[in-house]
Amino acid sequence: MLGVAKGTANKAMSNLAKRQVLVRNRKTGTFIGDGAPTAEQPNLEVVHLLIRRRYFLTERARMEHVVTGLVESLIHSSVQLSFVPESQDLQYAERLIQSAKASGSRCGFVVATKSSQIQKLFEQSDLPTVVLGTLYPASQSLASLDLDQREVGRLLIDYVLRRRRRRIAVLVRDRRGYGDDLMMDQITAGAMAANIKPGNLQVRSVPLDADLALPVVRELLTGDARPTAVICRTSVSLQALGRAADEVGLKLGDDPLVVMGEPVEIDSDRRRLPHIEPEMDVIEEGRTVGRLLLELASGRTPDPSHVVLRPLLREPEVKTR
Repeated sequence: MLGVAKGTANKAMSNLAKRQVLVRNRKTGTFIGDGAPTAEQPNLEVVHLLIRRRYFLTERARMEHVVTGLVESLIHSSVQLSFVPESQDLQYAERLIQSAKASGSRCGFVVATKSSQIQKLFEQSDLPTVVLGTLYPASQSLASLDLDQREVGRLLIDYVLRRRRRRIAVLVRDRRGYGDDLMMDQITAGAMAANIKPGNLQVRSVPLDADLALPVVRELLTGDARPTAVICRTSVSLQALGRAADEVGLKLGDDPLVVMGEPVEIDSDRRRLPHIEPEMDVIEEGRTVGRLLLELASGRTPDPSHVVLRPLLREPEVKTR
């Protein structure tokens, strides 16, 4: 009747069952579940995901999974990507807030930008808002979802030190956020506890552009104190590191040891390196953010309002014959 294949319909029903919109039983059939929307439930007509364009492009696969989870949770909402410009970002956020209030429509926001000022704007707006990332201390009343960045830093430095590496480089974003600072606090503390000399812990701010990042990374690999371990915070820094290593004849993985300090997509080549992995599936992260937004839209305070994910450090998968 609907003109779709049985397999497609069955997959759709399975997804609804995961969200408890449907309850499926082999013997008795399929029924409406507790998670089905009712007239009393809040409805967000539009949800804006605020993100910088260059970050979305470099982490596209991950962010698309987040959007998938959002769409699954917010089945009555239009989910829109709102690209925050590099300049006049505050004015852009203010216009979005003013437009949402003037339209009279029910709007929600997911803030995935590293800006304390933008977070503060949305905190003062009283609109349903969830921060996808680390909250700045001034905006603690906002809901949020993020990895435990202190634990990320501890896992990274412990892994490197266990492999007896004494010259360590950390490649962070040129536009650092509060989560990056928390991670670096733990890396620095671990290096000091292990009596790593100050000059043997090098931190470099790397642009989210491989061509611009290349000279920064090349200088590291050709200097007198070439690191024996590199912690990469972004895929762009890893890409630049690979290009620089090819230029100077190094083989990444052991010389130097390379560790990814952020989550890695399931189908990415970066999984062949030691990498950080959250305890929650990326699509489930999006679903969780959607549920937080619906709680806020209903006038309730989510419990917990700050979802902190436990990170794990995964060893590279070794193929055996």
